[in-house]
Amino acid sequence: MSRSIFSQLLLALLFSGTQAQAASNEADARKMLEKAVEYYQQHGYEKGLEECNRLDGPFNAKSEINQGDLYLFTLTYDGVSPCHGKNPKLRGKSMINLKDQNGVEFIKLMVEQCKAKGDGHVDYVWPHPETKALMKKRSFTIRIPGKEECLGAGISLPG
Repeated sequence: MSRSIFSQLLLALLFSGTQAQAASNEADARKMLEKAVEYYQQHGYEKGLEECNRLDGPFNAKSEINQGDLYLFTLTYDGVSPCHGKNPKLRGKSMINLKDQNGVEFIKLMVEQCKAKGDGHVDYVWPHPETKALMKKRSFTIRIPGKEECLGAGISLPG
């Protein structure tokens, strides 16, 4: 094998390994949600919502609590999203009737779990916020204490 082909293969392997390590997992998403709930409790709902919507904030950009691929969103119990950390166009929109390409009413399911149990997760298909390619997602939600609203964060699933 020539040296340049070997070097290219080595770089490709190193790059793919870095990508795999950089992807957030379930524990990362849950930890970020816990930190966000703490933030809401310490600073109040309005300040929490402001921070949740800040695109360059620690909950939506690379930081010590975010690998850079996570972002926060909120859902009221009627499916409105006061916060979306990657797509400001979704803020204030009712998404309760959204279905993925497989017919999964994922927003409705997230809200139902949050109302009934205080937290949960739902698997669905959703466009990547930057590439717009469809991908498998798992979103975790947790109730904001004292509110009829859930905080959420999602991760990409393999395949």
